[in-house]
Amino acid sequence: MDDNTFQQFLYLSEGESLDFKRDQYKISKSSEDEKSEFVKDIVAMANSWRKTDAFIILGIKENNIKPNTLFGITDHIDDATFQQILNSKTNRPCKFSYETYTYQDLTFGIFRIPVQDRPIYLKKNFGILKPEVVYVKRGSSTAEASIDEISKMGLSLQEENKNPILNLAFFDPESENNLGTQIKCKTQPYLILDEIPSYFEKEEMFLAFSVNRKYYWELYSYSNFNFKFSKIHFILENSGNSEAKNIKIEIDILDKDIDIIQNGDEPIEPEKYNSSTYRKIPTISSKDEIELKISKNKITISSTIANIHAKDSIQLEGNVYINPRISRVINLNCKIYCDKIEKPFEQKMEIQFNQSMRNICWEDYKKEIIDN
Repeated sequence: MDDNTFQQFLYLSEGESLDFKRDQYKISKSSEDEKSEFVKDIVAMANSWRKTDAFIILGIKENNIKPNTLFGITDHIDDATFQQILNSKTNRPCKFSYETYTYQDLTFGIFRIPVQDRPIYLKKNFGILKPEVVYVKRGSSTAEASIDEISKMGLSLQEENKNPILNLAFFDPESENNLGTQIKCKTQPYLILDEIPSYFEKEEMFLAFSVNRKYYWELYSYSNFNFKFSKIHFILENSGNSEAKNIKIEIDILDKDIDIIQNGDEPIEPEKYNSSTYRKIPTISSKDEIELKISKNKITISSTIANIHAKDSIQLEGNVYINPRISRVINLNCKIYCDKIEKPFEQKMEIQFNQSMRNICWEDYKKEIIDN
């Protein structure tokens, strides 16, 4: 665990793979009913339908409006005590680990429950729990699994792992490094304080009719582009044991008050003269290239990939450029579809932007940026 990973919990909601508890479980000098609350939560999370590790975080209260509230815990219990309470009571070992983590001078308890063989249930009564009843986490609540649901849990972990497991990450093509699902970007655009003059060359007055009067403004937009926008690349990984085919990736951004363009739409270096000899060559997008769609409620980045082999990764063709306009955090909600997978792989990604505007007069900008 590190601060970047822990900070994600401040903006996430409870579900099949995440639960928040305001206080520590009542273990020391407590009744079986109180201890069984801990057992129920761990077993239900172990039985939940998910593809990744699950977490129970002690010391955080979930809020409808994020961020969640940090309280921390003061009653510390070691991992061995929790293990002893639970694993002598279930039909098969229930795998989990417990650790404490300090953040902003507060201590939190963190249970990590990996994907494992199911179903897991108690062999006899314990507190409020009944024997041979399979408890399962559904959304933010816990329920008793149906017979049909239990039969599907009987599918061995080995069979489940024959499927592909797809994850999206940010990517740096220069270093060829996978940057994970959280990155930080810094933008420092220039703002011209005075008027940008029209372009005109006296020595070529006979060509005045063809001079591009907007040349300086276009040159400013072109040269300022890389200061204003961050270039974002993605990479797709298949950590599963089988090939994924006919993959479709959808990345939704709900922040509408940003500037975003796809590769091929970035400005080109302007020309001093208006002439039919200077024309933009139309950008022809390949089938697998990133596409951008801006609708009323959201921005969607999409891409398709024919296939990706097991234990392999593929960089998405193309990229997007984002201008955050202000310092902010932009959240990306990702869904990845492929053949033979009933539900899409879902994940969240995050870009933390730090933007600082630099004010400058035109002549200084021209001398500092353009003429150099």
